[in-house]
Amino acid sequence: MDTIIQELHNRIKGDVYSDPFSRSVYSIDASIYECEPLAVVQPKDKQDVLAAIEVAVKHHTPIVPRGGGTGLTGGSLGKGIVIDCSKYFNRILEINIDARYIRCEPGVTLDNLNKAITREGYQFGPDVTTSNRATLGGMFSNDASGAHSLHYGKTSDHTICVELALADTTLIKTETFDKASWAEKKEGNSQISTICASLEKIALQHRKAITEHFPSFPRRVSGYNVDELLKLPHLNLTRLIAGSEGTLGFLTELTLKIVPKPAHLGLVLLYPHQLTDALNKIPEILTYSPYALEVSDKQIIQAGKASPLLHNKLDFLSHDSDGLLIVEFKGDTADEVEQKQRHFAASFARSSSMPISCITEAVEMSNVWMLRKQGVGLLMSRRASDKAIAFIEDLSVPPEHLGHFVSEIQRYLQEKGKRCGLHGHAGEGCIHIRPYMNLECAEDFDLMFTMMNDITSIVKEYGGSLSGEHGDGIIRSWLNEKLFNKELVQVFCDIKETFDPHRLMNPGKIAYPSNPRENLRSYPGMKHVPIVSELNFDEEGGLDFAANMCNGNAFCRKSDGLMCPSFQVTLDERHSTRARAQGFRALVNGRIDIKLLGSKELYEIMDLCLQCKGCKTECPSHVDIAKMKAEFLYHYHKVHGVSIRDKIFASIGKLSRFNAAFPSLFNALVNTPLSKALLAKLGIAPERTMPLVAKKRFSKHVKHLIAQRDEEVDLLLFIDTFTEFNHPEIGIAALDVFSKLNIKAAILPWQCCGRPAISKGLLKQARDSARKIIAQLYPYAKKGIPIVGLEPSCILAIKDDYKGLLPNEQTTLVAQQCQTFDEYIATPLDKKRYPTKREENQPALLLHTHCHQKALVGSEETHKAIKCVTTTPCSEIPSGCCGMAGSFGYEKEHYAISMAIGEQKLFPAIRQCDERTIIIANGTSCREQIAHGTKRRPLHLAEYLSNTM
Repeated sequence: MDTIIQELHNRIKGDVYSDPFSRSVYSIDASIYECEPLAVVQPKDKQDVLAAIEVAVKHHTPIVPRGGGTGLTGGSLGKGIVIDCSKYFNRILEINIDARYIRCEPGVTLDNLNKAITREGYQFGPDVTTSNRATLGGMFSNDASGAHSLHYGKTSDHTICVELALADTTLIKTETFDKASWAEKKEGNSQISTICASLEKIALQHRKAITEHFPSFPRRVSGYNVDELLKLPHLNLTRLIAGSEGTLGFLTELTLKIVPKPAHLGLVLLYPHQLTDALNKIPEILTYSPYALEVSDKQIIQAGKASPLLHNKLDFLSHDSDGLLIVEFKGDTADEVEQKQRHFAASFARSSSMPISCITEAVEMSNVWMLRKQGVGLLMSRRASDKAIAFIEDLSVPPEHLGHFVSEIQRYLQEKGKRCGLHGHAGEGCIHIRPYMNLECAEDFDLMFTMMNDITSIVKEYGGSLSGEHGDGIIRSWLNEKLFNKELVQVFCDIKETFDPHRLMNPGKIAYPSNPRENLRSYPGMKHVPIVSELNFDEEGGLDFAANMCNGNAFCRKSDGLMCPSFQVTLDERHSTRARAQGFRALVNGRIDIKLLGSKELYEIMDLCLQCKGCKTECPSHVDIAKMKAEFLYHYHKVHGVSIRDKIFASIGKLSRFNAAFPSLFNALVNTPLSKALLAKLGIAPERTMPLVAKKRFSKHVKHLIAQRDEEVDLLLFIDTFTEFNHPEIGIAALDVFSKLNIKAAILPWQCCGRPAISKGLLKQARDSARKIIAQLYPYAKKGIPIVGLEPSCILAIKDDYKGLLPNEQTTLVAQQCQTFDEYIATPLDKKRYPTKREENQPALLLHTHCHQKALVGSEETHKAIKCVTTTPCSEIPSGCCGMAGSFGYEKEHYAISMAIGEQKLFPAIRQCDERTIIIANGTSCREQIAHGTKRRPLHLAEYLSNTM
């Protein structure tokens, strides 16, 4: 092993990892398997790929290609060298709009491809639900399709050719042969000639079996595409290789067709009383030529309504139904689409009693598709020991049989005492079914394989396939002999031998299947190593359960939104939310020695988590990595001690109180070259300007308002460290707003909430702060008085983090009364409403929402408050975390990535706006980051309202 690793390091320009945690990170995908590789390579280019293959072949080590790791079958897992194309090997090489094609490397994600051509009015046809993290290499390897396969078919239908590296490092470019070119190629002396000759021999020997026993309907990706051999000598080698899951060679380049984007779209939603009755209507619906025909069952609808990401976006679910059918139409004009909708709705209503609604508004259509795309994640978010397990999740039958097929599957599951969630591509008969199972239970574990065997028989009776778009991988390859027959499986093996005689290319999938009972994530007798946690994880079901909630769906690998800011910059799997959860999973499941809980290796995995809390909301399973990082740092400090820098940042409140006694002196010295040099020795970025303290603390401004507990007040204004010592003008502005609204506010003496200590893992120090704060606030909470905070991270620490620090009834009651300033002020403002007419020449408004606020309470109330005082529209920057994240952006080793996060969306949006534009940002860190990165000073909402009212 050491020799292999050293050779890889010597030859690879990209990154090579072989430490226990990196191997563990790459041991999972979105499937139910966990298989640790020997090493991980992140190649910079094609030469790196070939070098890695050479090393692997030299040492007879398997080669496992990987894109986004979104597969549900274990197709990107193996015990050899994993080659991850997504970080560097992801360039678009050529865009030719006139000829309607692009060339790209395999690590390009579908969304990034579409972004590159959308301005030209084009897109890639197949549109998988994981488009924001699925790579094109992975889509070709699975021959993926997606929601609009009715119109566009599969990836292979849009692939002109690919370049493939074979195990001997020969590069071949696939092509479509005519009779003359086939004869010429077959007689040559190249590697492709040898392959062609072998394929012709296979075709002649097995033509009868292929003709009689190989399914020929659109949504089949089980096995190899051996029906292409029947077309010899007019062989399309690209189609033969499509869906081969990296078992025949390593994909190094793709040339893909692009198609015009539809001009206008509209949805018709059907709300069936009985889902299978609606599925029996599919042949009728297809006569109306829909652009898409999708289905989600009641389980997904109920999970969607309970999801914090979706619950306020599902107004279209106005009918109580057994599921939802989504029928989409496209057209060149809006009128054409509406005419199709009306015609379908009117005609279909005559033959069906189910409620129908039509949607053309873009936001609402987006919400419908969001529910559909989140289907798998919603099913997996269930916090219980029996989870929605992916093992029969990609069944496909001719669509005219789908209703009866689903009825039979449901009856079968009912006989076995199992419920399931169901969604899929109804128009093409492809259904994703997730039974709820507990694989740590021996009975369920064995039942899973019994069910797979039984359901294969049912699928075969309907002339279907075990996979309609996700492939065979580890989970289904062993069933191919039953689904097809022994001779066809021999054809698969012969094709494998033709391309990969040493069986090193992603072995164990399709041909020569691996044992599906091995390498499962969960299994009977699974080891659980107890971790005595400092934080309370009861709400999550315990630290063990919390870590295991990550199902590997890789939604955290998306390139926008709140989660995960560091991954969006580095594109490194080790910096994803999934990787951090897997680091903990490996420990609590005993796959990595628990002694490494406080290790530097795990520190490297956790380090770039900005604790933005985005995963708590955006992750479909709501995995709270911010909380896990605080827990990890606590254990890390027990092993390595606490650095002076961490002590400084954790105690910023006490330091600010000391500095505030000498404001002029502190402000004069803190940003001098000497001070910056001294701070740099402590690990603080010299590029940063340290915050100044105010000449007069906030509490000194408002001595007369320090409240007594028995006073009659409307609210208690919680004063955070930054308002008290750095920006008293924000607190003064808030009081001015309250005064103008005749709201009586109480103020208590300042106490640090402990949030800085939480972020540094100094949890005992944070708990001491929490006790003091709860003692202060509880008398007001008991009276039902709202507790309002100006700094989102501080007030939300009381509302959210204290549940883990100090779980008791008092904490719960105080948390219930805590609100951000935005949440509180929107209601009294709405009652008064200041603007009466649109003011001319008013500066534009631009909002950046603090990541904790965005994750835990949202920005709706902020917009509502602004609308109450001005008719000027307010645009929200579609940014996630600003990149500062408390002390993170001040730390020398994090400065570059902090700025890179800001450059993703936040800084460009501000630089592009007019200099008169008013920027609103409630977070102190956010305002500091914006000022540093753009030289613009944002206002707190309280300041804006005070100036405007």
